[in-house]
Amino acid sequence: YQVAANESAEQRTGTITVAGKTHTVIQEGAQIQVIPPTITAQSSAEVAIAGNSASFSVTASGSEPLTYQWKFKDEAIAGATSSSLTLNNVKVSDAGAYSVVVTNEAGSVESEAATLAVHYTLSAPATGPGTVSVSPESASYAPGTRVTLNAKPSEGYMLGAWSGDASGKFNPLTVTINGNKIIRADFVEIPPTVNQIYVNGNLVEEGQSVEVPDEATVELATAFAGGKIFYTINDGLSETYSKPFKLTESASLVVTSYSSDFSKHSLSKPVQINILPSWTVSITSTGGGSANLLNQGDSFIQGTEVTAKAEPEAGWEFIGWKGDFKSTDASFTFTVAKAINLKAVFGTGVTLNAVPPGSGTVQLQPESGLYANGRTYTAQAVPSNGYYFRSWSLDDSQLSPVEYTVEEANSTLTALFLPLADGFVSLTPLVKGDGFVKVGADQNVFAEGTKVTLEAIARPGAFFTGWSGQATGTGSKITVTLDESKVITANFGSGYTINLSSTNGDVSVEPDQPTYPDGTQVTLTAEPADNFAFAGWSGDLSGTDNPLILNMTKDLNVEAKFGGAFSINAQVARGKGQIKASPDRSRFLAGTSVGLEAIPGEGFKFVRWDYQGLQIDEPIIPPFQIAENISVSAYFQDIQ
Repeated sequence: YQVAANESAEQRTGTITVAGKTHTVIQEGAQIQVIPPTITAQSSAEVAIAGNSASFSVTASGSEPLTYQWKFKDEAIAGATSSSLTLNNVKVSDAGAYSVVVTNEAGSVESEAATLAVHYTLSAPATGPGTVSVSPESASYAPGTRVTLNAKPSEGYMLGAWSGDASGKFNPLTVTINGNKIIRADFVEIPPTVNQIYVNGNLVEEGQSVEVPDEATVELATAFAGGKIFYTINDGLSETYSKPFKLTESASLVVTSYSSDFSKHSLSKPVQINILPSWTVSITSTGGGSANLLNQGDSFIQGTEVTAKAEPEAGWEFIGWKGDFKSTDASFTFTVAKAINLKAVFGTGVTLNAVPPGSGTVQLQPESGLYANGRTYTAQAVPSNGYYFRSWSLDDSQLSPVEYTVEEANSTLTALFLPLADGFVSLTPLVKGDGFVKVGADQNVFAEGTKVTLEAIARPGAFFTGWSGQATGTGSKITVTLDESKVITANFGSGYTINLSSTNGDVSVEPDQPTYPDGTQVTLTAEPADNFAFAGWSGDLSGTDNPLILNMTKDLNVEAKFGGAFSINAQVARGKGQIKASPDRSRFLAGTSVGLEAIPGEGFKFVRWDYQGLQIDEPIIPPFQIAENISVSAYFQDIQ
C-alpha cells in the first residue's frame, strides 16, 4: 500500500485506511504493507478415546492482529477463537473434520481439515488361573467393531462366568464395541467328578439343564485313567464315545464311564440340553443420537429379554422406536421371538420464518412438534394477499413446495416474499398430510391466464385423497388456469405398506398399490418357480393358505417360502375315468402326504393301477409321503 505524505511546515504526514482502521504515516512516500496470513504448521488427524480430551492447534504468520475461528464440519464453533482448540470429554458425535480460519486486515486463510476419530477401549482381565485372548487385538476400537473374547482356563479350571460389562458363560464371547468396556473372565476350579460333560466348551454339572442356540457340540471326558465312555440320548441305545458330536435338537444325555478293566463305573445324572433357535437383533439410529443394546451380542436365544436404549445428542430429542416394535420409551425391553430390526428416531425443532414480516407464512408437512432426523418433509410457502413467494434461504429455488430433509439440530428455514406486480398472479400449492405437489413450472408467479399443471405424489405409507381449495377432483394430476391468485391443496391420508420377499418363486398382490388405506382387503398369491412348491408364509404372516386374503391394519413384512417339490404324472391308460389327487395340487413339497383315487366314468369300472412298476387292484391308493416324481396310470373297462 503506497501513500503520499501531506505537507506542512512542521512535518510531512499521511494517513491510510485499511479494513476500516486509519493509520498515520510519517515521511513522504512511506510504504505501509499489511501481510496476509499464512499457515505454517497445523495439527494432523487424531484418534481420541471416548471420555478423554482431544486438541488441535495451528501456527500462522502475517501482520498482527491475527484472529482465529475454528470450524467443525464446516460450521463455526461458538467461542473457539484462539490458535488452539481443546475438546473435553469427547464422544462419538464429536468425530469429524476440524479446521480453522485465520484472518487479518489483508485477508484470511483456512487450514486443511484435520479428522478426529473417537474410539472405545476394551480391557479383558481374568480372575483365577487362565487367560483371555482378544481378536482383533487393538489398543482401541472404532464404534461398532465386533470383537471376540476367548477364555482359556488353566488345567483343572473352567470358565465360571463373564462379569463386568458382559455376563453368561458363552465361550468364545462376541461383543459389539459401543462404549468403553471392561469384561472379566472369572475362572473357577473344575468340581471333582468322574463324568465330565462339556456343551459348547462349557462344563455342565450332572442333573442340570442348559440352553444353547441353534446346535450343541458335546465333548465327554472321564476321570478313569484309560477309561471308556458310553452315552445314551433320549433313553436310546448306548453309543461309544470317540470324539465330539453335535446335537441339532433338544435331548436328554446320560453318560456312563468305565475303568479300563470295567471293574468300576460311574453313571451320570441326566443332563437336559435344550437347543433353541437364535435370532439376530439389529439396532440402528436415524442420526441425532445413539441406539444400543444393553445385552452383549447381536444374536439371542429365543425367549431372551433384551433391552435397547436410545440416547439423544445435544439439540435432539428421542421420538420413538420404529421397526418390528413400536415404543416411545427410550429404554425399551422386549422378548426375542424372531429376527428383530429396530431404529431409534430422534427429532428436533425447526424455526420457520417469513421475510418481510406479514408477507406470508412457512409450513412443514406433515406437521410435527419434533421433526425426525433424516426424514423428508414438504416445505411450503404461503404468501399473504398481494404477495408471491420468491426464494428459500436453503438454496436458490424459486419454487414452493420443496422437499426439506432434516439434518441439523434446531435449523431455521426462511422464505422471501415480494409484492405482486400488476398483471401477475401467484399460485400457492399446499400439502396436507404426507405427500408432495410437483409444479409444472420453476416459480410461483405467473402472468394472468397462464395454465399450470399440478401433480400430487404420495410418500410411502400415504395415499392421495383429492384436491381442495380453488380446485377439486381426485385425479392425481390437474391443470389449472390462473385467472386470479389461487391456493390449491393436495390432501393425503395415511395408510399401510406391504414389503414382500421370496426365493424360488414370486408373490402377486391384488390390488397392487404402494399404500393401502386402513381396512383394505388384499389378496396374496404365492407362485412357485419350476420344480418348487409353496411352503408357507413367514414374517408378519404365517400359515399355508394360498391365496391368502387379509385386511390391512398395519405395515407388513412378508416372506413367501418355497421348497423343492415333486409332481405326479397321472394318466388314464385305457377306458374313461379320472384320477384325483388329495391334496389337489400340481406339485407337492417333499414329504407331503398324498393319496390317489381312480374314479371311473359312466359305463366303466376300475380295473387296476400301474404304480411305480406295481399293479394295484384297489381304486384308492392310501396316503404316502412323496419323495420323487411319480408316474401312475389307471385302467378302466367298458361294462355297457
